[in-house]
Amino acid sequence: MATSRTELDTAKVVEFLSQMLAVEKGGVMLYEKALEQLADPDLRDQLEEFLEQTRRHVELCEEMLEQAGGSGQEDSPAAQAAEAKAEGLISVDVPPEMADFNNIENLVLAETKDNWNWEMLADLSKSIKDRELRSTISRAVREVSRQERKHVDWNTSTLSRLAREMLMQKGREAGEEEDTEEMEERM
Repeated sequence: MATSRTELDTAKVVEFLSQMLAVEKGGVMLYEKALEQLADPDLRDQLEEFLEQTRRHVELCEEMLEQAGGSGQEDSPAAQAAEAKAEGLISVDVPPEMADFNNIENLVLAETKDNWNWEMLADLSKSIKDRELRSTISRAVREVSRQERKHVDWNTSTLSRLAREMLMQKGREAGEEEDTEEMEERM
């Protein structure tokens, strides 16, 4: 008997949820790294808040995964890819003066993917036949959706601010060098 087009493959749902879990765990690592290397103390409170929320997202992903018949130990190809991407972002070393910029840039990438995952899950949940699983997913999506949007928006606007500050600083340094050269030429 063929399944209808609107019915989701349970194994694929488990794989998707395991990938979401890996992305959220990667997010925890990225927030921890950003806080560990933080140069701008004005970013600390927001980063700490988002870290705690992301830890909660990990818990929710584990609950949904278990409800779908998987486990937090799932190691699907999609989860492995997500883990490798997070490890790649974490492994990049930059000069200390670029640490905040680099870490926020990594968070923009991770949070954009996170946000997409949750939006996709919200859409997919409409096709989940298991009422308990659909209910668990709906509750999680309601809790997380606004937070994920805020994570993306804040990290993106912070990255833009840090980029402007870096560029303005570079411009000032170049301007200072030109002023020194002009004064030396006049002497």
